[in-house]
Amino acid sequence: MAHRPKLEIDGQPIPHVYEVTYEIFTSKDETGRPTDRAHAGLIKITVESEEGGNVDIARWAMDTSQPKWKGGKVIFINKNNETMKELVWTDGFITSFKEVIPHVKTHADEQVYQYFEISANKIAVGDAEIENYWEM
Repeated sequence: MAHRPKLEIDGQPIPHVYEVTYEIFTSKDETGRPTDRAHAGLIKITVESEEGGNVDIARWAMDTSQPKWKGGKVIFINKNNETMKELVWTDGFITSFKEVIPHVKTHADEQVYQYFEISANKIAVGDAEIENYWEM
């Protein structure tokens, strides 16, 4: 059973997290042999839009300059409401952002939500860490 994760971006808690996925990938040739080292992929997050109309995530998505890169973490919670593991990223920026109002007739009970993808220079899961080695 899935339990709601906790999300923080630059130390600010983001409430009502619906879904989080992250990926690590390695390029390969046509035979499946690796052609490069592993890279930190995208962190994909879906959160409920806030009632007060907070646009902080949208604002972050609109400015991808290095001074606006952010760090954050996702805390995965187990069935006993304890920390299972943490995903931490540094030097992240939003590569894709959308806010969705579900169909008002067929999905009238669903909340407005935001979906965004973060590309980060470094991610860590527990004590496992990977860095993309971006030139700064």
